[in-house]
Amino acid sequence: MPPFITDLLQPEAEPCVLEDLDSGQRYSFRSSFSIGRDPACDLHLDHPRISGHQAVVEWRQGSWQLRDLGSTNGTSLDSRRIQGWVRLEEGQVIRFASSRTWGVLSLVDAAEGSPPTAAPGDAPEDLLLELAWESEDRGVVRAHWAGATHQASLAKPFYLLLSLAGRPNEWIDDDELIIAVWGPARHRLKNPDTSLWQLGNQLRKLFASWQIPGRLIDKKHRKTTLALPATQVRIRE
Repeated sequence: MPPFITDLLQPEAEPCVLEDLDSGQRYSFRSSFSIGRDPACDLHLDHPRISGHQAVVEWRQGSWQLRDLGSTNGTSLDSRRIQGWVRLEEGQVIRFASSRTWGVLSLVDAAEGSPPTAAPGDAPEDLLLELAWESEDRGVVRAHWAGATHQASLAKPFYLLLSLAGRPNEWIDDDELIIAVWGPARHRLKNPDTSLWQLGNQLRKLFASWQIPGRLIDKKHRKTTLALPATQVRIRE
């Protein structure tokens, strides 16, 4: 079969949504897109360390894949410099030429041109989020809503959720959360900001797997919040 016929039979790409972890701005793409300092690039990044044509993301063999285009300062995925095509997954962090960091926010269920997440505050009114310690370094998260109970045992994501649950509906500075989650070990983190973002993304995916509507964990301008009223959060000793 001719190659162009094979391409026509490829399933339509689900949107790829990237988030600038410095500004919180999100970009959604439904087809292959280029990244670089050249203004003609689909994702134009005006930074002196970034090459004119830094990298490209393409829909290949049923998945979104990233490739560096021989740039001067390279492209890394989860702190590892990439070579050739690398498959993208939700929650990963991309860094172009050691400049700004980008999170892979979502690869599915996005409307063209808009992020896939609901607005904060859209959580159901009958939702009750319950947190309890399980051991020295793990905790249990329970979500009661719509007559059902969901439960998960978590480590570091529990620390983050516990810190947010102590002050629900309040925007908490990321530096404060980093100290609460990692304590003295935060100094050993390569990039605490992206590590915190990844924990928040793990919690979003957990709530999504429980089919809870709304965006419970929201983030902007280096602040994070649990978008629930205090009456819907319970911390057990």
